[in-house]
Amino acid sequence: MNGSHRVLIIEEGAGLWGAQRYLLRLAPLLEARGFQQILAAPYECATAQAWRETGRPQVNLEIPSERSIRGDDGTISVKLSLREAVRTLGAGRRIASLVRITGADVIHANSHWSHGEAVIGAADAGPQLGQPAAIGGLVAVRPGGG
Repeated sequence: MNGSHRVLIIEEGAGLWGAQRYLLRLAPLLEARGFQQILAAPYECATAQAWRETGRPQVNLEIPSERSIRGDDGTISVKLSLREAVRTLGAGRRIASLVRITGADVIHANSHWSHGEAVIGAADAGPQLGQPAAIGGLVAVRPGGG
């Protein structure tokens, strides 16, 4: 399996935490098994910088840096939920565009917000590519944090 699968990895995390470090450790193992990986992340984020230092390709994914559906009092806000729904749709469309540009046949959603966006991107891009898109992800949530 020499380069037969092209994976577009969606990463939106701000720092180098557990999921991001896992991604960086997993990359050479998947590469050795023939998976070409392209990171889609904000250009300036720590994960993108570390990824590029390894010589692996990265494409810019413009997404909002601050995201929340909770108001200042901690309760779910209808207004913020609607804002995030619109943002999710927009990011999903950008991901679909990146799938087309990179020729990816697999999307790996690596961060919390990216899961819904990846589903939208796969649904949008999948039929045009004539192949299915698989979605995977890793999320670490603090107990009771949701």
